[in-house]
Amino acid sequence: MKHRALGIACVAIVWSEAAHAQCDFDIGALTTSFSSSLVRSYAACPSDTHPITNVETVGDVDACEPVTPTEDEFGDSTHYSFAAASSRCTVKLNATRVTNCSTYGAPWFQTPGLTPGPCQALRVRLDCRGIVQDDDATLITAISDAGWRLDTVFRFTRNDPVNGDMTVIDFPLSFDADIPLPGRLRIDQSANSVMRVLTNAAEAKFPPCSSVQLVEMRLRDPASRIFAEIGLSTR
Repeated sequence: MKHRALGIACVAIVWSEAAHAQCDFDIGALTTSFSSSLVRSYAACPSDTHPITNVETVGDVDACEPVTPTEDEFGDSTHYSFAAASSRCTVKLNATRVTNCSTYGAPWFQTPGLTPGPCQALRVRLDCRGIVQDDDATLITAISDAGWRLDTVFRFTRNDPVNGDMTVIDFPLSFDADIPLPGRLRIDQSANSVMRVLTNAAEAKFPPCSSVQLVEMRLRDPASRIFAEIGLSTR
């Protein structure tokens, strides 16, 4: 009986391992980079800011006026704006399959505490220029305008090293901007490192087989008010 029980246990383990798919989801063509512009964030129509529509477009579609920046729960909006002609704001994401996650990148970019082995390294970069203070003329400056951050929500679908293919709960990650240069914001950070601070080293070691959906991205000012979101614009 003892030997028979061990045999059943061994069969159960083999079946359990085989039951977990290994990078068998529809990951499609490999996409290792993403870039976009950020544009000013405006209140939806209708919304708490615009309870009802009050104007129509030339094509008779309902709309709201005046144009109002997105407000927070207290009805306040950011006091910052883009300089009319010289501004731009771009964000870039890069995913790299690396052979040794524990030593990848320059020392300032590495994620402490990761075990050696392959992983997906996810880099987040932001470059915004021409941001001005509430007088619409003075460029943001060092300490007085510090505290900007890029709030994101990611959806990771991946081949977990223990339990196989899965989609993780939507995960918020925030990236703090460097102290502003005149009119300029910069971010260059590892999403693995940010995840390491929030969770643990095992979770920060993104599996090499991973698909990352960008669910939400918002640039917030030092008062945590929404300034810009992904979009396009012409003039």
